[in-house]
Amino acid sequence: MIKKFADKTPIIFSFITTILVLVMFSITQFGFASLFGVDITNPVPNVNTFTASMLVEIVFSGLVMLILVMLKMSSVNNPFKKGFFKGLGLGWFFFLGAILYFALGFDFSQAGSIEKSKWLLLIPFFFVTLLTGVFEELMCRGILYNVINNKYKVHTAVLLSAAVFGVVHFVNLVSKPFAETAVQVLFAFGGGVFFAAVYARCKTVWAGVLLHGLFNFAEKAAATLAPVENVNEKLIIFEVIFAAAAICIGLYLIRKSKTGLT
Repeated sequence: MIKKFADKTPIIFSFITTILVLVMFSITQFGFASLFGVDITNPVPNVNTFTASMLVEIVFSGLVMLILVMLKMSSVNNPFKKGFFKGLGLGWFFFLGAILYFALGFDFSQAGSIEKSKWLLLIPFFFVTLLTGVFEELMCRGILYNVINNKYKVHTAVLLSAAVFGVVHFVNLVSKPFAETAVQVLFAFGGGVFFAAVYARCKTVWAGVLLHGLFNFAEKAAATLAPVENVNEKLIIFEVIFAAAAICIGLYLIRKSKTGLT
């Protein structure tokens, strides 16, 4: 039944599935936060926050994997395909972006005074951000891209899956101003185009999982260890430029002359 609906109305299915999983994800996050006594509105990370976040990510990564199995998309479930290393090579841009984002957000003058406890928090923090990559890539490339590409050409699937991924980020309006949320939507769309293009070329979602997770880790690590004061304006400009570049590179990766994709 799910497979039939997905094949018949891929865009509607993709959008509805994304929204439903996002809502369920948020509800579960609040539930775990309540269970562990974690104030999720507090930007200062702690062990309880990481524990609760990791459990949420594990639960929903499993849920999305179940949906993939139900849709018989077994090709994205194998992390050891040959295309994994090809995907990492194609994804050099996000490696560079992670380094630049960390350099912009980290106050190097404070490096010598960072408490040992903060460095130790990076260990569970890495696994949380990596699981975020697992969840979002399985959801947005494993399901969104695949379902749309079953009916439409690769360029359409790349752009539409990225558009859905970007649009759902408007839910951040509940806690952030419109301008900042709009930048997040643009950034998500740019990243969506890039990761979908990498997936189209390498045929495995796991390269995107690692690249996505590393970028998130670099972003959060800077904010956790020694955040630069009043850096928001610089990061917003960086995100806009980075998103535009990601879109251009993503579209270049799926050019017909090199890939033969249609």
